[in-house]
Amino acid sequence: MYKFIADEKGFTLLEMLIVMVILSILSSVAVPHFQQAIIMANTAKVQADLSALNTAINMHIIQEGFAPHDLQKDLSPYIKNIATPPKGRCFLRNGTTINIKSPAYTLNKDRDAALCQEKAYHEFGQKRESSSPSPTK
Repeated sequence: MYKFIADEKGFTLLEMLIVMVILSILSSVAVPHFQQAIIMANTAKVQADLSALNTAINMHIIQEGFAPHDLQKDLSPYIKNIATPPKGRCFLRNGTTINIKSPAYTLNKDRDAALCQEKAYHEFGQKRESSSPSPTK
């Protein structure tokens, strides 16, 4: 019924399984690094946005003599298009992550700083390791 040719070219099942195992190992290493890179990019965007908003808020306070009431309206002379927070996770300095779901940045209760999901600029970023020297024995 089937004719087998002696010089037939192709891959054996064992070769295909070995390739699948190698690809699985590579993807198990690459995917966490990719997810980590996305979280770091989201964190950097939030920090940059909050820094720019805080600068614009300070400029408004200096020029107008009072804190802004609305980010969109009051800061439009200083920032043309106010960015929206990224969707996804961000690092917090306390060593945890936060899932950003907020559609816009907001003002704090004193209206002198911008917030992202009720967190200030200094709360975002990776946890810093202690730089103090370890005691010697």
